[in-house]
Amino acid sequence: MFRRDLDGVILRWNSPASFDPTSGKLTWSTITPSGVPNVATPSFVTAVAQYGRGNMNVTWRLIAPPSRIVPTGNTFTIVFPDVPGMRIFEPMTGDAPFPIQGLDTFHVDQGVAREVIEMFEPSITDVDFFGIPGLTHITISNGG
Repeated sequence: MFRRDLDGVILRWNSPASFDPTSGKLTWSTITPSGVPNVATPSFVTAVAQYGRGNMNVTWRLIAPPSRIVPTGNTFTIVFPDVPGMRIFEPMTGDAPFPIQGLDTFHVDQGVAREVIEMFEPSITDVDFFGIPGLTHITISNGG
């Protein structure tokens, strides 16, 4: 039997996320896995949030570093970025949010976090994490 030291690299398990267009907040809860004394802090979070307004549907693809994640106990929040001025695509009171398509938290080697985040740019179609020099682990926790 092989023993693995998972201390500090396992992430909390994510619940399905919710989105409030009025506040511009995406919120989810987590469960800490048992037997892991030192749970990892996410290197970044990705999510796809959609909402409708009249006959228009808007999709936001969020990639947030740890500095944008606000923890409150086992609940976490990301606030949508503020775009200067009031744009038609910004969330507002009265928008009808759709279920979040996915919220994933990632933990990677600190020195290569930016290279991993760049893999999520919309123009990238062939994601190859194994092609990143210096990446020794990637842990992903998927949300509903």
